[in-house]
Amino acid sequence: MNLDIAEEVSDKQMHVYDVAFVEGAYAAAALLEANVTLDKIEAQLKPLKVK
Repeated sequence: MNLDIAEEVSDKQMHVYDVAFVEGAYAAAALLEANVTLDKIEAQLKPLKVK
C-alpha cells in the first residue's frame, strides 16, 4: 500500500523489483550514480531476486 501511495504522489518514474531490499537498493543506487543503463542495472539485480 505504501508503494502505491508513493507512485500516486510522485511525478518520477518508478521501477519495482522483487529483490533483497538492502542489497538491491545499494546496488541500484551505486549503478545509477555511475550512469549505468537500465538494462545493465536489471542484469545486476536479477541474481538478488527473492520471489
